[in-house]
Amino acid sequence: MRQLNFQALTIRRMASHSILEKQPTAQTSIADVTDELLDFTYDLQQLILSRLQAALGRKGKGFYLEIADSAPSSFFGQCVDLEKVNDPTFLKRSQNIAHLLAGSQNRSNIKAGDLYVIEAVDSSYQNSPVYIVIKAEPHEGVRRNKKSLEHLKDIVLSPSQKLYKVGVLYKDENEGKTYPNDSFSAYLFDEQFGSGSQTLSSYFYKEFLRFDYTNNGPIQTKIFYDKTRDFIDKNIKDEDKREELGEALRVLLKTDNAQYIRPKEFAQHYLETDEQQALFNATVSRDFPPMVEKNSQLVDFSLKTRKIRFGDAQVSAPDSNFNNHIQVIKSQNDLMNLDPSDDSYTILKVAGKPNSVKRTK
Repeated sequence: MRQLNFQALTIRRMASHSILEKQPTAQTSIADVTDELLDFTYDLQQLILSRLQAALGRKGKGFYLEIADSAPSSFFGQCVDLEKVNDPTFLKRSQNIAHLLAGSQNRSNIKAGDLYVIEAVDSSYQNSPVYIVIKAEPHEGVRRNKKSLEHLKDIVLSPSQKLYKVGVLYKDENEGKTYPNDSFSAYLFDEQFGSGSQTLSSYFYKEFLRFDYTNNGPIQTKIFYDKTRDFIDKNIKDEDKREELGEALRVLLKTDNAQYIRPKEFAQHYLETDEQQALFNATVSRDFPPMVEKNSQLVDFSLKTRKIRFGDAQVSAPDSNFNNHIQVIKSQNDLMNLDPSDDSYTILKVAGKPNSVKRTK
């Protein structure tokens, strides 16, 4: 799989459509499609491509995935030969793609936005076609001009804008894979991944783009980590046992030499009761294949920092020597041994009990 260089691209055509907010009585959103292509300047083209190239380098936000659906009606099927069609057909295909996105937005918490469908050529790879879609969720109050990309320049692609997702298909040669993954590579950028979200926006990558991350080790490892931490915090009541399981998870991902994560084995080895194991397998293991390639690059920071939550308050310290920095006083004897005048430590009174101990997300 070759890494795409957006700076080597030239945009040929572009269309923009609105994806409206899902109404309470509707099953999905609907698309408000335009009937003409967008005009754009060379400078705006360069801005778009430079922002996409910068996104490509954002650690933990962009991923190479696989194409799961090549049917004619799929995103891939609508894109696969766009470079060969005339402008009216390109516009019609872009409208079809907008309807695909609207149909995937079947929950009320998915935001409305603008969809940009772009056809480009890659001068670094035999002028081969590259197909790009950008879903942007502009800030409230932004006026959309159907004939201009100035709002894309000023709002959507500004360095401060965080609410956008990008899907890319491009020609490639991937030995050992079957069509279409032997002839195309797929790339996904999701600015919101990791920002309080355990997973990628499934409506976008899975239901709309029909991409698959089953073979992506970093994503699978992060999702396993987040889901397992969440399971521990919600279902293990004993504080010491929570800490023990958290340490087992850290060792598995950080220091264990095993190449793979086996979710069911983790449950069998570390969860004490059959009920806990069954619940873990029903809520965590079911979302993974029997073996997951281990790659901790997206959870490195989480594994290095530990925190204790007390309701809305929390304390944190480096994981490597957490117990040397922070101690929870659990008995009257421990409390009596503390001296408020000792300058080597500080005594804090925090409302609530430590109801979860977990690494920073």
